[in-house]
Amino acid sequence: MAELGVGAAHDGPAPTAESLSAALRTALAAETRARAAAVAGTIRTDGAAVAARLLIDAISRETAARDHAGSPYRRLAAHNGASNLTSEPMT
Repeated sequence: MAELGVGAAHDGPAPTAESLSAALRTALAAETRARAAAVAGTIRTDGAAVAARLLIDAISRETAARDHAGSPYRRLAAHNGASNLTSEPMT
């Protein structure tokens, strides 16, 4: 919050009356309100949907790569030049 200029960070392990007063002065300052309003316009509201879409896409790519590689039987058959690539064990 403090790095973005939209609030205040508390330093130290325990707040004191002085440190809380300083944080409130910063948080309630006109400059902080103006910066918070400017930053608010840049924040996405669809973050969860975007994250879910990225996760689904990544899983789809991983699944496609795994399916393309096939089972160990398919890889062995392909390596041995078999034309009938099945997922059944070779006898």
